[in-house]
Amino acid sequence: MQKTKNNGVFEVASNGHSGAIAYVADNGNELQASTPGEFKKIMSKKPEWNKALANGGVKTLILLGCNTASEEYITQDGRKITRPDTFA
Repeated sequence: MQKTKNNGVFEVASNGHSGAIAYVADNGNELQASTPGEFKKIMSKKPEWNKALANGGVKTLILLGCNTASEEYITQDGRKITRPDTFA
């Protein structure tokens, strides 16, 4: 996770899919955030995010996670997944 330059752009890199983005919980387990509320809760624990918000805000959020905006994709085992709404 990083804030790029000082232009209000913030990048979040994580594993993901069209329904969620993965994160590591405080107990070390990998979990998934599938709603804006869950994502906001996770991000509020990140000092980099809070600092960016305090210094003028985040105007653009870039999710660097596989398929977070894909309405259709093929899984590793060849299944076709289609979703009308995506996490992004």
